[in-house]
Amino acid sequence: MSSNPMRSIPVLMHSTSHTRYRRFIQVKNTHAIYLRFLINHGIMLLCLGAGLSLLAELMTNQGAEKWAYIACLFIVVVALCEPIVLSIRSMWFKKNSKRFLKLFIFSSIAMLAASVALWGENSKSTSFSVILILAGVMGLFWGTWHIEMAHKLSSFSKTSTMFTVLGATTSVSGVILCVQADIHAITAVTAVACYSTWIGVEMLMMAPVLFWDWRCGATNLAGWERRS
Repeated sequence: MSSNPMRSIPVLMHSTSHTRYRRFIQVKNTHAIYLRFLINHGIMLLCLGAGLSLLAELMTNQGAEKWAYIACLFIVVVALCEPIVLSIRSMWFKKNSKRFLKLFIFSSIAMLAASVALWGENSKSTSFSVILILAGVMGLFWGTWHIEMAHKLSSFSKTSTMFTVLGATTSVSGVILCVQADIHAITAVTAVACYSTWIGVEMLMMAPVLFWDWRCGATNLAGWERRS
């Protein structure tokens, strides 16, 4: 006995509606998570820039230059490792996010190798260039993170384009900063402070854009809830 195909239409429509409903839920949750991550680390990078500026001022004192520079290295390492550890912990078991880790790791290795080679050729003294390397790796991480965000938000074309442009400029700026040679300690710390502040400002500038997309997703979700 043949089944009536008209009976399957409501089931198909309900399945499509449920799939789109789940998609809106996923978009809403993703935006909320990344919005918090963006705001928290934007504020952290602004604080890093302010702290490095203060330490650069202290480095003008002859007796405090060495320990102030060590303190600069310490806080830059902490500011670099904290988001990397969080990202690895949250992405390690996600198959689609492993390309982000691979891209960042391979790019960091290539940049470090190039920087060491340039150090060996051009720099007579490399004692104060370590902080520039760390700043370059930090910029490369956030640039790669921005590009990964652009991929995740590909359905929002304007936001995706903005994240792509910011990711590219952040990465290139980090590489340029990383390969500088024969820079005095105070100048290097000041440059890293300005670079950290710039990344923090651009992240906080992107937060309202991401929040607007999140609100649009929440509005659409509310419409689906009323219709369901």
